[in-house]
Amino acid sequence: MSPQFLVPIILLISSSSLVTICEGKVVQVPREDSCGYKSCPATKPDQLNVHLVPHSHDDIGWLKTVDQYYYGDRNDIQQAAVQYTIDSVVTELQKNPDRRFIYVETGFFWRWWNQQDAETQAIVRQLVNNGQLEFISGGWVMNDEAGAHYNAIIDQMTLGLRWLNETFGECALPKIGWQIDPFGHSREQASLFAQMGLDGLFFGRLDYQDKTARKISRNMEMIWSGSPKNLGKDAQLFTSVLFNGYNPPDGFCFDIFCTDDPINDDPRLFDYNVDAKVNDFVKASRDWAKPYTTNNVLMTMGSDFQYLAAHTWYKNLDKLIKYVNKEDNGINVLYSTPSCYLQEVNKAGLNYGVKEDDFFPYASDPHAFWTGYFTSRPAFKYNIQHANNFLQACKQLTINEMITKPNTTTLDEVFVLEEALAVMQHHDAVSGTAKQHVTDDYALRLSIGMNSCSSAMSSAMGGDTTFCHSLNISSCSFTENRTDFLVNVYNPLVREVKNVYVRVPVVGSEGWRVVGPDGVVVESQVVMIPLEVTRIPGREGGAEFEVVWRVDSLLGLGWGVYRLSQSGDDAGQKSVLLRKGPGKGFSREDFTISNDVGLTVTFSGESGLVKGISLDGQTVDLDQNFYFYEGMSGNNSKFEFRASGAYIFRPNVSSTSAAPTMITSNIFSYHVYQGDLLTEVHQVFTDWVSQVVRVYKGRKEVEFEWLVGPVPVGDSIGREIITRYSTNLATSATFQTDANGRELLTRKRDFRPTWDYKVNEPIAGNYYPVNSRIILQDETNGVSLVVLNDRAQGGSSMNDGEVELMLHRRLLFDDAFGVGEALNESAFGEGLVVRGRHWVILGGKDPAPLHRPLAQEIFMDRIISFAPYEESNAINPKILGEKTTIFSALSAVLPPNVHVLTLEPLSGNQFLLRLEHFYEKGETGGDIVRVDIGSLHDAMPFIKSIREATLSGNQWKSEVKRMEWGCEGGCGGDESSSGGGVEGEIVLRPMEIKTFVVGY
Repeated sequence: MSPQFLVPIILLISSSSLVTICEGKVVQVPREDSCGYKSCPATKPDQLNVHLVPHSHDDIGWLKTVDQYYYGDRNDIQQAAVQYTIDSVVTELQKNPDRRFIYVETGFFWRWWNQQDAETQAIVRQLVNNGQLEFISGGWVMNDEAGAHYNAIIDQMTLGLRWLNETFGECALPKIGWQIDPFGHSREQASLFAQMGLDGLFFGRLDYQDKTARKISRNMEMIWSGSPKNLGKDAQLFTSVLFNGYNPPDGFCFDIFCTDDPINDDPRLFDYNVDAKVNDFVKASRDWAKPYTTNNVLMTMGSDFQYLAAHTWYKNLDKLIKYVNKEDNGINVLYSTPSCYLQEVNKAGLNYGVKEDDFFPYASDPHAFWTGYFTSRPAFKYNIQHANNFLQACKQLTINEMITKPNTTTLDEVFVLEEALAVMQHHDAVSGTAKQHVTDDYALRLSIGMNSCSSAMSSAMGGDTTFCHSLNISSCSFTENRTDFLVNVYNPLVREVKNVYVRVPVVGSEGWRVVGPDGVVVESQVVMIPLEVTRIPGREGGAEFEVVWRVDSLLGLGWGVYRLSQSGDDAGQKSVLLRKGPGKGFSREDFTISNDVGLTVTFSGESGLVKGISLDGQTVDLDQNFYFYEGMSGNNSKFEFRASGAYIFRPNVSSTSAAPTMITSNIFSYHVYQGDLLTEVHQVFTDWVSQVVRVYKGRKEVEFEWLVGPVPVGDSIGREIITRYSTNLATSATFQTDANGRELLTRKRDFRPTWDYKVNEPIAGNYYPVNSRIILQDETNGVSLVVLNDRAQGGSSMNDGEVELMLHRRLLFDDAFGVGEALNESAFGEGLVVRGRHWVILGGKDPAPLHRPLAQEIFMDRIISFAPYEESNAINPKILGEKTTIFSALSAVLPPNVHVLTLEPLSGNQFLLRLEHFYEKGETGGDIVRVDIGSLHDAMPFIKSIREATLSGNQWKSEVKRMEWGCEGGCGGDESSSGGGVEGEIVLRPMEIKTFVVGY
């Protein structure tokens, strides 16, 4: 957390006053101790209470960049200027104490706040303290729920909520989740919000069929069980579906950019319309109230980037309230907020239905399934995942240095990446649904943040350390221009990892050797970089080989230093070309690659394609290949003319029997390279699709490293590229996908658990977000196949025994949902080329012990850095050796099913510590665990205090009291977070995360 968050300092000195110290000035502000629920206006129990909620939905980047939206640049693209919106709202709120406004995007408000003088800041504090200005959700952004990893969601929420806490105190504490614009909703999001202490969630988008059914059954509000199997009540959240998305009723948009008539209340004028407006509003209010079950209805008054001239809204809303309430019509209109509405609903004491699934996929019409964005901009999605991995390590090492070197000041350097990555979680950022120039701006922000954190990490690791962020395409200028250097391998997981591999690109294949931390030569292997990789547009350097070695053991939160030199002595083994094909005289016999732990992959000698996989006595037929769906073209004038675009996945097929087009049935060429550490099969399918299938010594997963692009569009056909893993497993149309990288949800083809689903788009309607894994399981023998991925993708099982993941999309038409551009990415003058990895595991009835640790290793991958080698320092422990951080002892304290999710530096000699149980109930490892606090003190003797907070770290857990709700048939899940623990121990249930503020 950046130190700048602590200026100004807030001192609460009594219940009636508040003192602000800002830039040396002391300003005393009268305090109305009536914020939060206490500030809510009175309602009338015998009338329909219409809660008007003034708001502006301000995307942190979409059609314009973050800066352009804030300052009001490029209004030729979109009329929007957030700074003026906040200016205008603050001015108008002062004119009438009844007026309300909610604000959501803390990242924009933080910018605005830092530009205000002390007098304006004091005014805003007063508005916050009397409940007129209410912060809702409180995250840095309104995050996407499909492509965002739970770790990144928690981080961006923490960033925003702690800033609000430190700037305004308890009156800025949000009680409501406000996810009005994301394109589908994740069950994990509800669980996280509940664990952050929120009382309710409101959202605007859900499948049109689902919404119709809910309106008819008056089931627009429910208790959403975010973790029914694991966390029970602690993850339940009251959830309300907004009637009209997040827009006002027809005829009642009073923004300067709206065309609806204002309220003309001068009877001397010909356009006097009060009576007509009142009648229309009364009718709209009753229509809006019909699907809900209390005498309260929430009416959103605002939309995208509105209230730029707030007086046009408030002047008309004042009149609307006055004239509607003047009539005897059973309607009571009032300025309100979502939390005030929620309080009234809660007072009614009704029982609600319980929902245990999620709201994916989302369709807005019969041919508009918003499932394309699960994959859109795949390279950008990878960069976000990589940056999150880097940020966690950066925070860990920064705390280590701050504690061991008290004069260290690196919080600002960490904040640059922390803030940039928070912006990336926005629902038009990681989703891949922003304009190209905005995405370029996002990428620049990430790059600047990575460089800033690189500086902080380099300092923490001893200085003169270089990071290469193009290792995913086997490129690193540092290693390619040296023949003798050091490689630092840092493990950001708290647990020890074993048998992990490091790959370093080099020039030349001869004479490379690796010396380990103990000074002993390490077994290594030199492998050829596929020619297709060396031809990636924009790839710099001339590396044609990689040196690969195994790290037998790497301590948790520790690192090892290796010397890589082209000495000629004790050189590592070079991969041997075993066979190649097809071609003249090649062998058509099937062949296998295998390792020492019994993992075997069988290939067709004829085609070079995978045929099967075996492990631990189990064998599964496995056919893996690449296909493409032809993206639907269209002008979007009617539903049936909807095009496939950045948001929408709409393949040009009419039924599931119309399979996607196989890119090739016989690959162009394959080469098998073998060594003692790994065996690789290099496959070339076409000039734009290739792959390496890899098996490592000591590992139980098969690695598929794919390369796709430039996707050809010269025939004016857009293509959506998938890879499909086809097996002989009997799966009865079911499969599992993860929710934001955590809990697993069961999916069934052409089925929705809560309504009678009519199939209109048989392919796109069965696609789901896959953040970390997708799983098949045989219904008879329990054999399972798990595919893990390195970035968010869309996936499905379109036929029994098959899973497919979408890798890349290149389209030629816009889908008419606002972005205004075709998703036709290019780089270096050519169509975008993307490289990524899947890991395939063969397991039994409970594959969790295999896939859960591996998923952690993927999202908290080793951080590789490089430093020059100097002969004079060869025996210096700062140069060679194993290093540990002050947190490394945690690996001996924490059980193997507990993960340190967060070590985050705070100001004031404090840091956040999050402990996570990463197994589900019923899985091997899914038992309650107990951690003795005394053992934590022993592992980290510098600890002076430790106190549990909410998940977002902005409230003490002991002080949170969430609203109680009734459920039809009972709410279930009565487990309490205590888990039967005793004083002095931390108890973690399956899938539970506990957050602590630690003082040192």
